[in-house]
Amino acid sequence: MITLLLILVSLLALLMLLLVGAVIEMYRDLLQLRDNAGMLDVPQSIDLGEFKGRLADIPGLPIGLTTQPSAVVLFLSNRCGTCRSLANSLSGRHPEGLWIVVENSVATPNDYTTNYDLDLSRTIVDVDNAIAEQLRISLTPLAITIRNGRFLDATSVPSTRRLTELMDVALYGRAAPDKTSRMIPSQFKLKE
Repeated sequence: MITLLLILVSLLALLMLLLVGAVIEMYRDLLQLRDNAGMLDVPQSIDLGEFKGRLADIPGLPIGLTTQPSAVVLFLSNRCGTCRSLANSLSGRHPEGLWIVVENSVATPNDYTTNYDLDLSRTIVDVDNAIAEQLRISLTPLAITIRNGRFLDATSVPSTRRLTELMDVALYGRAAPDKTSRMIPSQFKLKE
């Protein structure tokens, strides 16, 4: 009887091992499909053109940006699902040095700031998209990094994870994460 039970347990363990292997293979296939379809959350560098290195004194942006040692200006739209996800992730916690520009559209932008509990003192409503047009921005979500009051670079922000990484590097001077820590946002890492 014990021998039969041992054989049965061994077969079940082998079956579980095969099932775990199948799940791992399924995730690898899914990653390949997302990579081939261009659906990975890889930020794309955006050319700032003539604005790169220029003082961040565009009309509509806060004057205080020109005196900031480092800042990030995040452009969001209420017509964009990723933008709503990013705004929701910032709900109630608005890091120092982060400014949000909400693209004006059909719904009232003030509803957008209220729905996501954004800090109104650092959230700008881009009426008639004047700021975006001056910077020749037609993509959201987009983050512009400002260093010593000057436009440094711009990048798309495809996920909350990438926004966290961008803010870690741009605002807090932390090194860009390596491949092993890529999947863990900084707020969840253990203190060293």
